[in-house]
Amino acid sequence: MRLFWTIALFLLVLVPAEANWQYTTWGMSPEDVTALAPLENDLKITSDNSGSDYQEIEGIYSAERFHFRMSMLFIERKLYAVHLATENGGFECSDLRHALNDIYGASVERGSTLFGESLLVDTDFERWQDSVGGNIVTLYNSAPCTIVYRSPKDIERKKVKGL
Repeated sequence: MRLFWTIALFLLVLVPAEANWQYTTWGMSPEDVTALAPLENDLKITSDNSGSDYQEIEGIYSAERFHFRMSMLFIERKLYAVHLATENGGFECSDLRHALNDIYGASVERGSTLFGESLLVDTDFERWQDSVGGNIVTLYNSAPCTIVYRSPKDIERKKVKGL
């Protein structure tokens, strides 16, 4: 039970306010995000293909004992999604699912989809609508377990890996 409350507290820190994620605002440029990022996030622009209007920034994100590889995805130079992929174990996707249910209520969608690096296998997912911030929150039961915070804005979704 203590693990459950720790995860719930951790996720409350992640809960975006007013359609933002942490220190970012949806629609920010890669340069704006890197300028505001705490040093401990160790952000680096890893993909910047101006021809396809796709940029990606990677870093790390930690809260309490939880550690994630963080990827921030930009379309048309605007922050569109934040992926948090678990690192170093310590908890299961089911722990995160229970905490997300407590924060956002029942999921609005669940099923299987192609997700991840290989896109060769179906991955179970659950999706929540953040009624306060309007964000779309998806938990992918994959290896690694991944939470995706996505802008509620409809941005043309180009064929970008992982969106």
